[in-house]
Amino acid sequence: TRILHFHSGNYRGRYGGPQHTLTVQHLAFTRGRASGTAIALPADAPAACSRGTGIDGGGGAILVESGALHVVDCAFSNNQAAQLGPDVAGGAVYATGSTDVTIVQSTFTGNSASNGGAVACLNSDLRLFNDSVRANVATGTGANTVDTAMCPATIHGGEVGSGLDGAQRLTANRRKIVHLSFSPKPDTKKG
Repeated sequence: TRILHFHSGNYRGRYGGPQHTLTVQHLAFTRGRASGTAIALPADAPAACSRGTGIDGGGGAILVESGALHVVDCAFSNNQAAQLGPDVAGGAVYATGSTDVTIVQSTFTGNSASNGGAVACLNSDLRLFNDSVRANVATGTGANTVDTAMCPATIHGGEVGSGLDGAQRLTANRRKIVHLSFSPKPDTKKG
């Protein structure tokens, strides 16, 4: 079960007034699990088309829709968003339509999702300060689209791809990253 779902209802502030803000600090988020609505594809869709779930499968620990999120001194470990899907992302944290996602002095270890194993933002503004990201995994396969005309395409670092970025996935309007440390995925072939 996902640990926290916050929906402000004001996508990127387009409906007047500020977005509501959720602040979490000095907390541990462990073993959150998100599942989503299955993607309906035509029976004749090419095998390369993305399978899995819709956007609601993102954010194993925290899913923020149309709201601001501030995370301070939190630990995210072993959280899991849906493992397949085109815009399914953020094993620990996923924000969509947010004008402010700020994460400070937090750690992300062992989280996984189709895209962005640790943190992901879609049409959101992201700022990361003094965070640590270790051993997170992006598990997605196939084209990152449900458009059957684009299914054979693979474009890394953009909207179409395959298991984008084990640490983070940023399809963001604005982003700022300061003192972010990454550690490689541990070698699972060694004893």
